[in-house]
Amino acid sequence: MRTKINPSRPKKGSSPFFRPAPNFIAHGGGRAGSLRIEGRTAANYSHAHTSQNETVTPATGCGRCGRRAPCVEISGQVVSTFTTNPVVTLPRASQFRGLNDCQRQRVQDGIDNVLSPHEDRHVATFRTYDGELTTPFTFKLCQNQRVFNSRVRAVHTQLERQRRAQVQAASVALDTPPFFFNVDLTNCPD
Repeated sequence: MRTKINPSRPKKGSSPFFRPAPNFIAHGGGRAGSLRIEGRTAANYSHAHTSQNETVTPATGCGRCGRRAPCVEISGQVVSTFTTNPVVTLPRASQFRGLNDCQRQRVQDGIDNVLSPHEDRHVATFRTYDGELTTPFTFKLCQNQRVFNSRVRAVHTQLERQRRAQVQAASVALDTPPFFFNVDLTNCPD
């Protein structure tokens, strides 16, 4: 006997498959005299999942299932999709008041040649979150769509949390010890 379980899908009327995960923001900074120069990169994680290739077969050992929800074994795959949309925010030298042209150029050089490449490394690190995983599963349960969806979601959630934690640890490593640079504003003619 084969029965059909519908693939795990979002509820009808819900937003698209992708859901945001807690955001992570990396900071980089420096000083030019008494001015603080800071950049930031936001990861903007999102993820989605579904199930595919489900096979449902009769089983035993589920406990009390009843005739309307017989004990079944469901095998298939969870397909997890992970994406990021990193956004880098950098200051501009023109934001800093009281700098002469030489000082403003040095600050902009620090932003362009030190801070921006550092934030680009965070972007590259955050992009390692992107991808798709296919994970096989086998569940034994009293046939119930809600319970099935919950189990599929639990598999995906565990994968997403592990993946995000690895990426965030790699991003933190870029700033350990804290990323900091100085811009020399001396010897600039007034």
